[in-house]
Amino acid sequence: FLAASADHLITLILGIGTVFYALNNPDPQIQSLLFCKLRGYIFQICLMLSRWFIAFACIDRYASTSDKVHLRNFAKPKIAYYIIIIIIIFWSIICSHRLIFYEVKGNLCGIVNNIVAAFYHSVYVILGGGIFPSMIMMICAWLIRRNLAHRRMKRTQFSLGNYQRNPLDQQVLRILFVQIICYIIFTTP
Repeated sequence: FLAASADHLITLILGIGTVFYALNNPDPQIQSLLFCKLRGYIFQICLMLSRWFIAFACIDRYASTSDKVHLRNFAKPKIAYYIIIIIIIFWSIICSHRLIFYEVKGNLCGIVNNIVAAFYHSVYVILGGGIFPSMIMMICAWLIRRNLAHRRMKRTQFSLGNYQRNPLDQQVLRILFVQIICYIIFTTP
């Protein structure tokens, strides 16, 4: 979540900062081809990273609630650091088409004359930025809920019925569901 928070801050600065600058100055996106390409590239990477950091945080939560030792071993900070690096490298490569195909035409910075690049961009944004992370989050939420219910059942059996629900488990599950619902609402067109 720390990586996602830092990424959200960069996304906010890139997204709003250039808009505020353009209010009183010439828009740098349509004045400079280099700025147009770099801003679009970095902004797109940041958008994808935030989605996938949260999706992998859900996978990490699932692993940490698992009864299986090999899955719980996956939920370690060292592995999380490696996954963060892999996600950054992966999306830096996947988003590189923006550096190649973005151009400035009139008052527009974007993919203007290349239908194939525009189609690729649309497909990868829909799949990589919408459908796949949402599915991962929903599946992980279901698996986490199942793991917590299984854990609760085991505790109940050990304590001969005197067990009450763990409020921390319930709170974590509620936060996860709210996060997934908000993600889906705010990313659905």
